[in-house]
Amino acid sequence: MQACLDEIIKKQVNLVIVAKDASEKTIKEITFVCKKYDVPLIIFGNIEENSHAIGKKNRAIIGVKDFGISNKIQELVNGGEL
Repeated sequence: MQACLDEIIKKQVNLVIVAKDASEKTIKEITFVCKKYDVPLIIFGNIEENSHAIGKKNRAIIGVKDFGISNKIQELVNGGEL
């Protein structure tokens, strides 16, 4: 989680995806930082699904750096609108 927080603070992340089954503390902390640095946050999927989607294991938080990809993900999650 700390690596993602550091990247948010450095303004290197355009979107954060947090698994629904992440700990309450993790969700609370990442939500606070995202609001503070004006980074969109999506609570989506579970740890296993999200980790598999990026080819990693046990990832509760995903920081998306690519602007185009982050916009497309937000568009898909919001039903076609940003």
